[in-house]
Amino acid sequence: DLAKIESAVDRIAGVVNDVTSQRRGHVEELREAVRDEVQRQMSTLGLATKDNLVSLKRAIRDDLTALEDRLRTEITASTSGEEESARNEPLVRATSPQQRASYGEPPTD
Repeated sequence: DLAKIESAVDRIAGVVNDVTSQRRGHVEELREAVRDEVQRQMSTLGLATKDNLVSLKRAIRDDLTALEDRLRTEITASTSGEEESARNEPLVRATSPQQRASYGEPPTD
């Protein structure tokens, strides 16, 4: 009688383990589906993704570096008498829009 009860408990435990494993698999599939849909909707709406922000950060850093270099040139030119020719050049050479990723596209770098 005790052996039958132990056998039934083992079978029930096995079924519970199987159901729990299947549930975990379904939860992970659901997470992936939701993640994919959120990313698709963000792209459709034109919202920035992490990759877009990284690309934008890189472009801003490049623009700031160009500005710093240009300012150094301006300072050097003003102290060496080349002030007039330096004034005719643009102060900042910004990254062209074609080189930057739009919010709906992955970065090209």
